[in-house]
Amino acid sequence: MEKDLRAKGVSAKGNKVKIVELCKQNNVPHTETTETINEGWMGKPKGMLQVLWERGFIDPAIELSKVEAFYTNDGKKDAFGNLIPGTSLRKMMSSLIDFINEETLLQYHGKTLGVTVDRSPKCHPEVAGEGIEYSWGCAKGKYRRLPIADKRKKENFRNSVRECLERTTVLTIERQRMFSKRARQYMLAYHSIEESKEKRKLVGASAESNDEKLEMSAYLVEKIIKRYKSHRGATDFDSAYIDAIVNDMKKSGVSCSVT
Repeated sequence: MEKDLRAKGVSAKGNKVKIVELCKQNNVPHTETTETINEGWMGKPKGMLQVLWERGFIDPAIELSKVEAFYTNDGKKDAFGNLIPGTSLRKMMSSLIDFINEETLLQYHGKTLGVTVDRSPKCHPEVAGEGIEYSWGCAKGKYRRLPIADKRKKENFRNSVRECLERTTVLTIERQRMFSKRARQYMLAYHSIEESKEKRKLVGASAESNDEKLEMSAYLVEKIIKRYKSHRGATDFDSAYIDAIVNDMKKSGVSCSVT
């Protein structure tokens, strides 16, 4: 309104009532009509509740207004803290074979290029690839120790990143093998845990002898799982090991100054 009034050379001053009156006097529209678009669900990805409803996992006897309260992502628990069967959306979705075997976008594009992309367990970077998380943690540790002056300006920043990913001085073949060995130790620890669980099922917990107890590495893995239940990196669960590697680089002459 005010812009239209000023365009006609009228001073748009005063409260709302006065400005509306000026608009009427100067034949300027003082109302605006906007269109509200209700997008709906067309073209949107389906949620877990919708998929399970279409497949008959949701009880139709439950009122529509109470469905979302009854079915939750993690499920409802009884008075004793036990999960009530058929209330966890995640658990029901995990039982769908087509979802379990579905390829990721990365796997699909890998297949079109003629390569196989294998996935490591979700939220367990300690067993990812050949120690890729350790390589990433090592590069980040190196970057954090660079002087701040080397990171200012775009070109300096890019050069610093390239330096931290350098394969001849930072991520050398020897360090890559160390990281791969570290990852394999975690893999063996996980295997030890699963093997122990299978033994307990077969012989019973009471029959477990001292020599069947888990090794220290497996105990540490269990501790990690309990402490970190979301995405994490090597700098979270193995920071001492990463710092030791970066400090060793400094001793061996690799530029790694601390600010």
